[in-house]
Amino acid sequence: MPILRAGPFGDFGAPVDYFVGPDASDQAIQPINCADDFDSSTWPWRYRSVAPDAGVTEYRSGEPGSSTETDVRTFQYSFAYQAAEPFSLDYFASSEGLSDGLSSIAQLNVRLSVDTLGLVDSDSFFGPWVGLNSVSISGSVELPATVVPLRVFLFGSVFNIGFPAAGRSITLSLTGT
Repeated sequence: MPILRAGPFGDFGAPVDYFVGPDASDQAIQPINCADDFDSSTWPWRYRSVAPDAGVTEYRSGEPGSSTETDVRTFQYSFAYQAAEPFSLDYFASSEGLSDGLSSIAQLNVRLSVDTLGLVDSDSFFGPWVGLNSVSISGSVELPATVVPLRVFLFGSVFNIGFPAAGRSITLSLTGT
């Protein structure tokens, strides 16, 4: 079934407007993609990348793949999509630079949510990281077919006690399957 394509950007504030220009500084404006068609030359797949601690908010093009931000506590991808059929996304989050071999309590969280569906998937690792310098979490979610664009958020955060954010990194990855 063909879908009337909205976008390429949508303002999901009130009122909703599916035909606006890009503004990475406005959290309500998200790129609208066609399911997991990462290779389209006529309508490039885009996502919004936010690393608040680094002061980075930008639109990026192409499959999110893997992006790393260093010296941060949080990192987020977001986008909207339309799809004629359900499709799967695999997510991956990891963090490095968490311990210098001394006692440290740390937590890595990853959360993937979709607009009206609420929380879709989340996972976390919490514990003493004595001598542990990296940890990772991965999973897969099935996103439903939708004519009305739905927003997707992938959020990763890391916290540790006794070490500053300097030198610590968060990597987030999304791939279509």
